[in-house]
Amino acid sequence: MKNLLLKTITLCALMIPLARSEAATPGGLKPGTSFKLTVTTRSSTKIAQFETDTHARIPSGIPNFKKGQQVKFTVGSNGQLKADTMSIPIIRANSVTNIYLSKRKTNSSTTISTGLLNKRRKIIPETLNLSFTKSSGSGFQTEVQTVSYALK
Repeated sequence: MKNLLLKTITLCALMIPLARSEAATPGGLKPGTSFKLTVTTRSSTKIAQFETDTHARIPSGIPNFKKGQQVKFTVGSNGQLKADTMSIPIIRANSVTNIYLSKRKTNSSTTISTGLLNKRRKIIPETLNLSFTKSSGSGFQTEVQTVSYALK
């Protein structure tokens, strides 16, 4: 009986570092991990004063990826998704999906950035949907622009 108890305690002691390392990798991707995905679709829509422009230019402060462009992403120290001009914190994850969200306010605008990363076998990034919504002004002068990307 003592032998079985000793083996059980030893096994538990060996598993503690594994549990700690899993907790230290939000979303299952280790900090510093890099991966590349290709932009398959891109859209930019602007609504201002009751008019809609479905081919609006991409505003400053929002990444301007081109269709067909290969984009390199890196996982930050806290699990955030980083690329050239963006960094979006991770807010939730499970074995197949990581969800990223940030809200940035300036004196003249608010930008909400979201990302949905689908993974294969818990750790292999497969697809990514990014959306950036920037709003400015107020009342009838409000402008809202949404830029969306699908990457694979």
